[in-house]
Amino acid sequence: MKSCAAIFIGFLAFSFTLFLTIIILILLDVDGFKFVPFIIALFVGYYVSNVLLKTAKTTAKKQSELKQESFNIHLNHIETKPVLRRDNETPYQSLDLMLVGFSHYTNDGIDRQDNIYSLETFDMLVLKREPDNEFDVNAVKVITQLNQKDIGYIKKAHAKQVCALLEETTSYQSYIKKIIFTDKEEFIPVIIIDFFKS
Repeated sequence: MKSCAAIFIGFLAFSFTLFLTIIILILLDVDGFKFVPFIIALFVGYYVSNVLLKTAKTTAKKQSELKQESFNIHLNHIETKPVLRRDNETPYQSLDLMLVGFSHYTNDGIDRQDNIYSLETFDMLVLKREPDNEFDVNAVKVITQLNQKDIGYIKKAHAKQVCALLEETTSYQSYIKKIIFTDKEEFIPVIIIDFFKS
């Protein structure tokens, strides 16, 4: 994706340079092809297009930083600890997992990134098995306990273990541990699942 974007931006810069070159030649009222005016116009066009490109990149970077700062502020207004299923109860097993499918749309056409952005640390989650899933019979979807928002799936490498623990234990609790903000401006949920046998 990054290489495609770079090629596209390069093409735009090149096209804009040629466009400026033609405009400058017209303004200079150059008849026919003259090498020196053309070279001067080309360099001027290239310089201007580079300045505009750098400005666009700086603006995009600032917008990304503001988005990250806004999200950090959003995460600061949260509880300091999770609401535990039972006080002082030790889980039979606890898993710390990063979800997948977070950048895809749900079956209802909703962007999961929008669902994830509204999350707060320690928000409670529900695990939903999908034995009829065409990609993995052990697929486990993760949704929020409140409002049932789809935020992604358990990674395939861990899904079988999670399914086995769901069958082996009597109950579980799951909640948001943290949200990672990537350089691709994506939000990735990291969750905790505590399994209990009593």
